Amino acid sequence: MPASTQQRLAQLDLSADAVVAALPAHLTLSLIDGVLSLCDPQKTQSTLSVSFNQADLLYRAQGHLGGEHVVKACQIRGQKNIKLLDATCGLGIDSYLLHQAGFVVTAVERHPLIHALLKDALVRYENEHQRQLFQLLYQDSKSLMDQEVYDVIYLDPMFPPKRKSAKNKKGMQLFQDLNHSHADEAVEMVEHALKARTKRVVIKRPQKAPTVTKFKPTFQIPGKTCRFDAYQVG
Repeated sequence: MPASTQQRLAQLDLSADAVVAALPAHLTLSLIDGVLSLCDPQKTQSTLSVSFNQADLLYRAQGHLGGEHVVKACQIRGQKNIKLLDATCGLGIDSYLLHQAGFVVTAVERHPLIHALLKDALVRYENEHQRQLFQLLYQDSKSLMDQEVYDVIYLDPMFPPKRKSAKNKKGMQLFQDLNHSHADEAVEMVEHALKARTKRVVIKRPQKAPTVTKFKPTFQIPGKTCRFDAYQVG
């Protein structure tokens, strides 16, 4: 690992040993133009990094949040400052949008590499804009569900894709490859959430995929490529 990368991890208060241990042999973690990036040297266009300053994301967050399906699914009528747990943060886009919509978001990511990319993006954003985004934790979501009480638990589990598509190429393919080992635990995570002390559990699913559990959702919000299954719990 380059010295500049090790220095950046130290600045982020992250363990370089833990990150290296999770790094697949065919991938590299580098600092590219000040951004922590995961790369596949054999595929020059396969680079994964996280940014909350992308033009399309900023556009969605500026006056267009009311139309976001994830916001509609998690919103509780008449309640402000909704305490939400994003139990499977991934690349953090939904956590970002929910935070910008006024939710009090705690996001959990347990893969050391993805967590490092996320923290790097959060610090860069907060340094540039001089304001904090959502809280990011590196731990097991199920234990957090047992310890804390949230109004909403949001899940975007990594289920194995049925087929590859153009959308799965390049950086996103790296992300899916890193998370494939967690796919088998998705159902267990959802079942745990449904038993937690919460008012609502929201699950993001591919549009035509079956529901995760045998229980019928309280309501669903469909989109073009995915939908949100909402379960009223308490």
